[in-house]
Amino acid sequence: MNKKRDRWDICRTCGNTADVEIFGRDGVTLQLEEKINTYLPITVSKDDNLPLKLCNLCISRLENCHNLIVSTIEMNKH
Repeated sequence: MNKKRDRWDICRTCGNTADVEIFGRDGVTLQLEEKINTYLPITVSKDDNLPLKLCNLCISRLENCHNLIVSTIEMNKH
């Protein structure tokens, strides 16, 4: 493998090996761009010069964060 490929196949948030493209079909279905840009202290865009993939563990963590925030908002509506 060349170094450029290695660089682009890592998770944007943890640096581990990643398979899910943030802007790919699965990433769009999971709304990864919106969730990352909303909940994390980074901003991702298609034009980034950084990896644009996430690993399954970080996707799970991001989904848990999203679910916690949504349930908290729902629970606290008056």
